[in-house]
Amino acid sequence: MADNSIFLIIFLTLTWYLLIRPCYSETDTLQQGQELKDWDYLISSNKVFTLKFFSFDTSISPYLGVFYNPRRSKIYGRYDDLYNKNPKTIRCTGCCAGFDDIYDLKDRAVWVTNRNNPITDMYGKLMIDVYGKLCILSSGVSVVDLVSPTPVARNASGTLLDNGNFILQELYPDGI
Repeated sequence: MADNSIFLIIFLTLTWYLLIRPCYSETDTLQQGQELKDWDYLISSNKVFTLKFFSFDTSISPYLGVFYNPRRSKIYGRYDDLYNKNPKTIRCTGCCAGFDDIYDLKDRAVWVTNRNNPITDMYGKLMIDVYGKLCILSSGVSVVDLVSPTPVARNASGTLLDNGNFILQELYPDGI
């Protein structure tokens, strides 16, 4: 009898744990009104770059940056093809120029948005507000205004491209 109740408790606990876990989907676009919280990220369509919050040496995530993903990139075919080759034979040009090889970029931000203005608490988020302004918020207050379009953008979205650029654009500005 005790064995059955222990099994039932373990079974119900595991079932509850699996059912309450949030669902995640990878996307490269942030829509107007959506929030990119400190545990979320955007990933470019070919998985080359990731936009996410990070920290240098603390447990909070006070910076927003773009990271290069050599292992997840589809540019080289299979995800792990890159690690099966000699790292000195693979060179990165363009946005990654200046590093000896692409392994130097693993887990390093290639661009930091708010380098001189870190978020003061652990609840930072990136969002496009109702006026189309791209900003970083901390505790509901705008810390960094990144882009403030003129005139007001009513249907804006931000997209992380495969070259590492994050573009803010207004969709259907004429209403068509």
